[in-house]
Amino acid sequence: MDSIWKEVAKRASHLGFNIRAFDIKYDYEFASKHDIKYISFGKLLSISDIISIHMPLNCRTIGIIDKTKINKMKNMSYLINTSRGEIVNKQALIEALELKIIAGVALDVLIMSHSHVRINFFNLIYSEVLPLHMLRLEQLKLQIELLK
Repeated sequence: MDSIWKEVAKRASHLGFNIRAFDIKYDYEFASKHDIKYISFGKLLSISDIISIHMPLNCRTIGIIDKTKINKMKNMSYLINTSRGEIVNKQALIEALELKIIAGVALDVLIMSHSHVRINFFNLIYSEVLPLHMLRLEQLKLQIELLK
């Protein structure tokens, strides 16, 4: 996952985004080159307009984005998950979308089976055919603007 977040960060940086990151391994050379500041996970959640998740699925990351973490996010922020679906607690995400705790979510992975949950949120972008990380960030910004 290390290289995926770096590619997203490079593109976002070229578009003028202020990039803040949290990682268990800091790459200070890369961060300096692309004007990226490392901050704590809690701080990242509380100040970010867009949070893009890039982490492997393991025993420490299952459900890491839970109700407590989602509640730390700004109510106008967007969550992007191109990692495994199980990284985000599905019930917490559904509740956050229903109660408008966050502005929206973009997924290229589902955390729920189509047969169990009907997806009908206006603030959800889901692409099963084209993984979100392959979309150009300009397209993502346009999609976010359309959701406002």
